[in-house]
Amino acid sequence: MACQTCDEAVCLTSGVYVIKYGYMKSELFPYGAQYYRTPNPPSTDWERDLREMKAQGMNSVRLWAMWSWIHLPNGEFDFSHLDRLMDLCSQVGLKTLIQVVLENAPPWLVHAHPHAKYTSMDDEQIWPMGRPNTPGGGWPGLCLDNPPASDAAAQFMTALASHFARHPALLGYDVWNEVWFELDGYIGPQYYCYCPATVAAFKEYLAGKYSGLDGLGDAWHRRYTSWDEVYPPRYWGGYPDWLDWIAFRIENQGKLLRWRVDTLRGADPDALLVSHGLPTTLGSMATHLTDDWRNAKEVDIYGLSCFPHWFNYQDIDTLEVHDLVRSASSGKTFWTAETQAGPSGEGLIHSRTPSPQDIRLWNWISLAAGAKGLLYWQWRPELLGPESPGFGLCHLDGTPTERTEAASWFPSFVGAHPEIGEHKPLKGQVAIAILPESQLFAHVAEKNAGKYSQAVRGAYRAFTRAGYQVDFARIEQLMGYEMVYLPFPLMIEEKSARMIAEYVQSGGKLISEACPAQFGNGGHVQVPTPGYGLDEVFGVRAESGPQSIQDDIPTFQWNGRNVGCCVHRQTLTAVTATVLAEFSDGGPAITENLYGSGRAMLVGTYPGICSEWGWQDAAPMLGDLAAYFGLSPLAHAGDPEVVVRLQVRDESVLAYVVNLSGDTREAHLRISNSIGDFSVAEDIDGGGGAPVDGNSFTATVQGRDARVFKLIPRYTRKDVVI
Repeated sequence: MACQTCDEAVCLTSGVYVIKYGYMKSELFPYGAQYYRTPNPPSTDWERDLREMKAQGMNSVRLWAMWSWIHLPNGEFDFSHLDRLMDLCSQVGLKTLIQVVLENAPPWLVHAHPHAKYTSMDDEQIWPMGRPNTPGGGWPGLCLDNPPASDAAAQFMTALASHFARHPALLGYDVWNEVWFELDGYIGPQYYCYCPATVAAFKEYLAGKYSGLDGLGDAWHRRYTSWDEVYPPRYWGGYPDWLDWIAFRIENQGKLLRWRVDTLRGADPDALLVSHGLPTTLGSMATHLTDDWRNAKEVDIYGLSCFPHWFNYQDIDTLEVHDLVRSASSGKTFWTAETQAGPSGEGLIHSRTPSPQDIRLWNWISLAAGAKGLLYWQWRPELLGPESPGFGLCHLDGTPTERTEAASWFPSFVGAHPEIGEHKPLKGQVAIAILPESQLFAHVAEKNAGKYSQAVRGAYRAFTRAGYQVDFARIEQLMGYEMVYLPFPLMIEEKSARMIAEYVQSGGKLISEACPAQFGNGGHVQVPTPGYGLDEVFGVRAESGPQSIQDDIPTFQWNGRNVGCCVHRQTLTAVTATVLAEFSDGGPAITENLYGSGRAMLVGTYPGICSEWGWQDAAPMLGDLAAYFGLSPLAHAGDPEVVVRLQVRDESVLAYVVNLSGDTREAHLRISNSIGDFSVAEDIDGGGGAPVDGNSFTATVQGRDARVFKLIPRYTRKDVVI
């Protein structure tokens, strides 16, 4: 619910991070850990553990409310375990986030409505069971497209929110844990859900999209005479039907999120409602059915789960996923809803145990990216199921570790420096345009979207290491960005193409990878290519489809760098465009065209993927292309392993200097004159000041650590705050 005075769910006032909602004002930067998930930890340890959390400086705790455990037959509910935990939290002084978990159905409900079980493409019904994240059983629950299941789930959520409304320990509700379709890949390479209720909802979706059966037949190129003849695709092979089926499943997932929010809000209108994603929007939309932009719109605060060692992240990847959720939140407050606390994984092999330095760096990355809260997963190691005995910030018996001590430093740091909560990140100079249709097309074409995600990740790493702050933006958000990068844009729908053209025409600078709008609505090849008028934007034509790269790899030169093709080489004919670089075997490799008030550049392969596949010159070339367009970083350390992030409030500027390397680095920082004119950079944690000469200063930063400098400029660009 919005603040009564400023109409925002989250307010930054009086030098502290303030969450305001209706009947209660809680002043805190949420910092804590997941604690309870039925059946662990044992109840005999609860009070001791919660007091230890408080002693370590934590102020927030997450408790899971498991539908299968709480909801009894005949409309009865057993909240006794949560009642005791909530009362203990109130006594100790911890705020509680209740995690609403519907991915576990009560046994009596499964027995009463067997038709509501999830159904695979092979018509296999999934019987609820135990799973690593649901050791008490009931997973994955029932398909909520079935009214008996959704009605019972609504009764549970209503009872839960009504029961704990106005409890003094209540912080709010996390309405959906990680907002993804958890069956993906768990029981073989299956797609879901093909139960009658979901199939009926799909037909209703198609009828609305295509205005009836004839319109559907035209789009899918089939001669239907009845809706009884229509069914979702089950096996790989076509484009239009698969694209529609996946788009429907994603939209349906969004409706379920909105339904959860509306149900909880109806029971407790004043409750703070949050959620968080994995996040996998950049590569797994087709299977996880997740969309961070959609999710963030529905809740007061959105966040992410981040397990760097478990997910095999490089440190720059940890920054990337935070930037993704920051961007998707579109100016709303976001937080790190789950971060790795201990060895993580499933079964007998878990990730390596984070070091205290890992914990410290991950906290710094979260703060530098602009997150306004952090919860660890989890306080105690798991004690049952394939996730055991992993994940804990503590020893098995709940006593502190060196990681606990590293974590406990940050709440005192944030408490001593309220300006951390007041400042907000700058808007990035470079936006990587996110095209859901291109990602879904990549999945439909190859059964995975790996190449799309590699293109995005490679571009992000390249621009970040060149010193630019990178945002991710949907096509409708491009206006206002100085430069936009379009990765792996093979499929562009007509409405997206119009917005891209408008961005360039209005003065934007666009760099596109190969084959923009090679495919259009429904996966149809566009003639001419690029389609939907983008041939005029780029000033080129492709007379044939892209050439797949085999043994002979064409290369091209840019600014003394040698870059090779990967996946495809697009054969282009310049019409109005200027050829800036040619392939080693002839033909345009990079073109530039003036269109309206803007400029559009097309690269005849995928530099983002090239960078990921080992072409060392591909990443720095992208930085060179940004410089060619006249961009220079707002803040730069001159070291690809040192990231600088600026956050502002009024005339005050904070500079986070984060050293991703394991070695001490002496960073030579340069702040753009467009931000302000500075004389001194003061370490806010008492590490001394550094003289600023010509908006440059030098700072020594220990390996896998950070420093925060406060800059007081004589003028500030206020238009760059998001």
